[in-house]
Amino acid sequence: MYATDPGAARRFTPYWLFIEPFSGLIRRDLLAAVGRRAERAAPAAPRVDTRRRA
Repeated sequence: MYATDPGAARRFTPYWLFIEPFSGLIRRDLLAAVGRRAERAAPAAPRVDTRRRA
């Protein structure tokens, strides 16, 4: 988020300090839900042995 000038940034700071923690929680929960849904929808990948053989 970028302000157009220093005065706008000063006026916006109290709002952002109040909103940011809740915004972060919502974003984290939303991304977790998207990840769970994607994992359920994705077919299981075959297991590959990645150990080096000597």
